[in-house]
Amino acid sequence: MTTLLKDVITIPDRAGDEDYVLRLTDSVGSGASKTLDLYVVTDEIAAAFDQALGLVSEAITSDVSRGAFLTGSFGSGKSHFMAVLHALLRQEPAARSKTELQPVVAGRDPQLRDKKVLPLVFHLLGAESLEQAIFTGYIRQIQSLHPDAPLPAVHESDGLLADAERMRTQLGDATFFAGLNGSEAGGSGDDEWGAVLGTGTWTRDTYDQARAATPDTEQRQRLVTALVDRYFGSYTRQATYLDLDTGLAAISSHAKALGYDAVVLFLDELVLWLAFSVQDQSFFRRESQKITKLVESGTGRRAVPIISFVARQMDLRRWFADAGASGAEQEALDRAFRHQEGRFSTVKLGDDNLP
Repeated sequence: MTTLLKDVITIPDRAGDEDYVLRLTDSVGSGASKTLDLYVVTDEIAAAFDQALGLVSEAITSDVSRGAFLTGSFGSGKSHFMAVLHALLRQEPAARSKTELQPVVAGRDPQLRDKKVLPLVFHLLGAESLEQAIFTGYIRQIQSLHPDAPLPAVHESDGLLADAERMRTQLGDATFFAGLNGSEAGGSGDDEWGAVLGTGTWTRDTYDQARAATPDTEQRQRLVTALVDRYFGSYTRQATYLDLDTGLAAISSHAKALGYDAVVLFLDELVLWLAFSVQDQSFFRRESQKITKLVESGTGRRAVPIISFVARQMDLRRWFADAGASGAEQEALDRAFRHQEGRFSTVKLGDDNLP
């Protein structure tokens, strides 16, 4: 009987681009073992890991935020590299014991072994702003890592809730909740619109639960609505994000309070996200200018340094040409990243180092 190829190896019925692209958020934490098993470390890749770990070490030692572009063409393994670096920073045994990486680990252990680093992964495609991508991603990952920890104040509504809490302390619960429920202290609390909108039944328990909820939840938004309606009439924003600079400072302080020595942001697809929006000149200009804020703070020294690794595709000109973009649009993207030269280091991943 003739043995066919399909009897020897598994051949899928169909294959798409997604089958050949590693999604970073699926390849960290519990998904890291598969990535580590398949990852091949060449001498050049080992040197790149040493450079990246050295950047993290230097940032912690100097207490200054740093950034680096992971440069390479499509398929050069940028997402794989970030997934393995994420595992190394978490000091996962499977990453530390990988034979080809042991010299790098041993060389950097004196600076990093006793440091607690918070590595976080982010996807930008589909994000409305850099703030939305980073702040919501931070909250989501912190809730997973530290489910009982309070959340950082990265929304404008956080300030409103802080003002409300001060008011509650000053007025006392009876007066504060009577007003929040639309009645005088000691009154019945009946409120026709509150009953319709669900805002007329606030107690200390429901108030505390709503304050602890994330800004995008209905519970939190109902509380903000009630506070604006009853106490803060000039406040009109629900979950508007703080500006990136202020929000990163809040994240840095929050991470320090949790015992971390540094925060590492793995920003996958940021360059592609900007490339897709280059024809929207206002959006592109606004968002591309924010990249500087990742490493330069206008609010003073951060509580702990933030180190950003940004995957940067180096053959986007061909992509632009195939997409029918103009030369001016191609130049706009190049100019945006030339502006970052001197602020970001470069970690090169060659095409001959595929994972």
